[in-house]
Amino acid sequence: MSKSTQIELILAKIETVYGEDSNPEAALNAFKVANGQLTPLNVETAALDYKKPTFGNNEQIIVGESMKITGDIYVAGSGTPGKAPPVGVLLRGCGWAETLVPSVSADYNPISVGFESLTNNCYKDGILHKGTGCRGTFTADFTAKQVPKFSFDFTGRFVPVIDAPMPADTDYSGFITPKAAIPAFTGDISLLGVANPKTKSFTLDTKTEVVKPEWVNFDEISIVNRLPEGKAEIEMGSIAEKDWFAAVREQQKGEVLYTHGVDAGNICEVKYPSAMVTSPTYGDNQKTLTMQLTVTPLITNGNDDVLISFK
Repeated sequence: MSKSTQIELILAKIETVYGEDSNPEAALNAFKVANGQLTPLNVETAALDYKKPTFGNNEQIIVGESMKITGDIYVAGSGTPGKAPPVGVLLRGCGWAETLVPSVSADYNPISVGFESLTNNCYKDGILHKGTGCRGTFTADFTAKQVPKFSFDFTGRFVPVIDAPMPADTDYSGFITPKAAIPAFTGDISLLGVANPKTKSFTLDTKTEVVKPEWVNFDEISIVNRLPEGKAEIEMGSIAEKDWFAAVREQQKGEVLYTHGVDAGNICEVKYPSAMVTSPTYGDNQKTLTMQLTVTPLITNGNDDVLISFK
């Protein structure tokens, strides 16, 4: 029987013990994913280096295998301040800790130890692909006249693929409608002391390094480093208003804030308590001169360089 490329379902659930299937359920752990891509099986091989009487390949032995799943989640809250948004599970799988402040916010900060992991399921029209011990990295993109999104890249341990019927009880009710990056749905923005500059785009790449160490007796996906970097493109004003070239040369530091959303329960705030800018480059926004900057978040006490809050 032929399979449709249009029928797909992705589930994800935090594991209690690393690598042990947490058994995600469609009624509780389904994700609305755009641009999903599945690498069902990635193998590493070693060739048997036999000498032989003719040219040609020797047999190759599999020495490593994994699966990968990527996709976009549109930026949105839970609808209720203090309640974790659906995307919170994926942030936790990328090495971020979750703190819920009742009736106020769901806060996420990067951590350097004690990483959680996910079991990810991907159904392809009756074919079930599963990855355990999944960990990953993500980017965030807030670009004018687009729907802001988080883009995730997870690597997991391969589990044999099986036939499985598409779940009949998929529930997406936890996902509320996202808002576009337009003036009506944009809150406060600040960049090294400049309040609410006209902003074309604001992006963050967490640059989390995810590897598969080579052990003879353990199979693990590990997070080993994180060096986040952002970019911002804003309208270029006069030098008197803000000398960005001096800001770069003097290694000025300051707070960076981007707020998407204005309605309680659907506000996402990205904050760098301390950051510096580099690589000043001119850009063009429909014949309006812009300044493009690389924005590097800096740690103060550790694990506090980037903060994401849903309010």
